[in-house]
Amino acid sequence: MGTIATKLCDKMLGEFDSRLAKLASGHAAMAPAVSSAVTVMQDTTYTDKTTVENATQSAQNQMSDMVPSFDSSDALDEMKSMFEGCPTFAIISLGDIDLNFPKIKLPNISLNLPDINLPGISFGDIFDGPADAISGLFDRMNIGAITDFAESLQDGASDLLNSIYSGMPELGIANALNDLLDSVSVFNFMDLIPKMDGLLNCLSSICGRDVQSRMDNMNSLVSDLYLNDDGSMNLGSMMDSAGLDADKIASLTGVTDTVTTVKANITTSINDGISFAKSKASGGFHLI
Repeated sequence: MGTIATKLCDKMLGEFDSRLAKLASGHAAMAPAVSSAVTVMQDTTYTDKTTVENATQSAQNQMSDMVPSFDSSDALDEMKSMFEGCPTFAIISLGDIDLNFPKIKLPNISLNLPDINLPGISFGDIFDGPADAISGLFDRMNIGAITDFAESLQDGASDLLNSIYSGMPELGIANALNDLLDSVSVFNFMDLIPKMDGLLNCLSSICGRDVQSRMDNMNSLVSDLYLNDDGSMNLGSMMDSAGLDADKIASLTGVTDTVTTVKANITTSINDGISFAKSKASGGFHLI
């Protein structure tokens, strides 16, 4: 192997080791929570399948109550009516709105919301009402205000889910599993692990390097976290290792999927609302 090829292989080896260190860091952060979740699943007395399925169906039926839509003119029309009926709204900002939801939060939610700022929007050409008040509201539509608003919606959704699944331990486990799924995103495993596999293949097949010990190390870390080849978390495998039977796995998966969907839909709804507001701004609002 020539000098250039050797250097390229050395570079790939360094890249793999760097990614292995990131995987190890994520493993150190997540492994205790993974182990705890498995233990809780083993020790829990579960609700009967029919009761959980009925609660999950109820939650899905009430999804619109947990995830309001902001991507229509109805939302803007509602603001118009509110501002016209009560000029006092002119003194508040989006981040000041208190939706009076109980503070029951889903743990460690990562919303991944964009940093949006729409300075100086004038709504005068669309609304004949108090344009300054609405302008002030959107003028403060920055990441802090949007995140506060999203977290308020998450609080309300948590409260409703707690009511629907009242007394059922499955919801607490589902929240813990969703927290782990959030961590998988934070550590970017779905990008990290496939690239590590690719590097190993090249190092072995092209460079002829002995990577067995590195492969074993990687596989051990991946296995401990119940990760798939694509870096996603295999919750079914985790439930299976906890000794859950098919009915319990089905029930718990349904609750977990519901919590995941609520969180994702709230973020999507707010992002859609921001996009809708921006499209209205370009079509009729005046950016000053």
